[in-house]
Amino acid sequence: MNNKYIISLSFGNYLKGDGGVDKAIREHQEMYNYYGISYVHISPFLPKILNKKAFCKANFLLYSIVIDGNFYGLFDEYEISVIINRFKGKIKAIHIHHLKKFKLQFLMNILSSCSVKKYLFIHDYYTICKQPNLLKNGEYFCGIEKKKSQKCKDCLYYNSIDEHQLLTKTILSKFTDIEVVSPSEIAAIIWDKTYDDYIPLSKIKIIPHQKAIGENKCFPAINNKIKIAFIGRFDENKGSREWKQFVNSVDHKDAALDLFYFGMSNLSMDRVKNVRVKVNKSNPNMMVDKLREYGINCAFLWSICPETYSYAYFEAFSANSFIITNLDSGNIAAMTKKNKNGIVFDNISEFIKLIEDFECFKKKLIAFSESNIFGPLHYKNNDDILSLLDEKEYTLFINNLSSRIPKPIKRLLTCMYSKQHNLGSCYKIGDIIDDA
Repeated sequence: MNNKYIISLSFGNYLKGDGGVDKAIREHQEMYNYYGISYVHISPFLPKILNKKAFCKANFLLYSIVIDGNFYGLFDEYEISVIINRFKGKIKAIHIHHLKKFKLQFLMNILSSCSVKKYLFIHDYYTICKQPNLLKNGEYFCGIEKKKSQKCKDCLYYNSIDEHQLLTKTILSKFTDIEVVSPSEIAAIIWDKTYDDYIPLSKIKIIPHQKAIGENKCFPAINNKIKIAFIGRFDENKGSREWKQFVNSVDHKDAALDLFYFGMSNLSMDRVKNVRVKVNKSNPNMMVDKLREYGINCAFLWSICPETYSYAYFEAFSANSFIITNLDSGNIAAMTKKNKNGIVFDNISEFIKLIEDFECFKKKLIAFSESNIFGPLHYKNNDDILSLLDEKEYTLFINNLSSRIPKPIKRLLTCMYSKQHNLGSCYKIGDIIDDA
């Protein structure tokens, strides 16, 4: 460990997760470590083997701690306070990546423990609504209006909005110097519609997850068959229903279209060829490489919710695949319009109608391939994130937290958790805490 620390908070252990939040945190940890700054990640843990309601009612909650990519174990709230106290003046910032599962009092104690800069990251819209994708009744995007609004009244999440926003509003009210960080302009705009009374849009920092390097001047060949691929996780939020609707509409054009799925979901559809793609730390460019290898002309990115970033969009852009998306897809639609590398449709029927005029569709692809709109050759992690540090003095963590959890229970749960998720042998508690 180093003599400078970032405290990072989110809902889960990023070592075992593969979502966008986990990916971003993993990238941050690696960048900070590269520049000699240790990264301490804290996430709530509720054991599956115990009764969760009873565990919470007893005011018990364990937390997973990962330091510099190493799992250190499960700790109770008292131990967390001792750990933070031990770091003393070495903490340089607190990064809040997600508020899900955190107790208000515990979170406020952590944030009050250090008079350093605090940053709230927008990865989804959980700070606005329990429905983190802003899907009305879990079905379609409810719009960018402030929540809650009159439009929310017939949504099943309406009655919970005030209570749900309490944690975020409490943080923004108490820590008025907190800064909000968004990976895109569109995510900042949507978020600030609800919280503009606390932080003006102009004050939100826009730091995309990646920086583009070079230009890819090679376009996929346009042959007699146009290759269209659904890329990424195959679920309804990402447009699986619309993809199926599209696939079922092109029976008579099998000779003109080659349809693919690129990703890890178990997909079985007639006429759709599966290409197994797993992007991970050891192979971060696999999606781009496969899109280029197969010469995919079009990437179908039909998210029905407003993406805050979308790694899939930037992978497709780097492969010079023409983007097919819709107005509600958030940063996908915003970037497609900005980069002029695709079409943003009002609905799936519009896309199907265009495909029916196949020659017209093909001409659009030819025009795109002959343009000077080049995707990046590759990307690197955006090291602008390294600017989110502070050098203020440290103040002592005030320990008025919940009661202790017996050591044998913690040790048993830690071992089971580590084994279940292949996290390896966890470090001894004594490595980071004097009094466990």
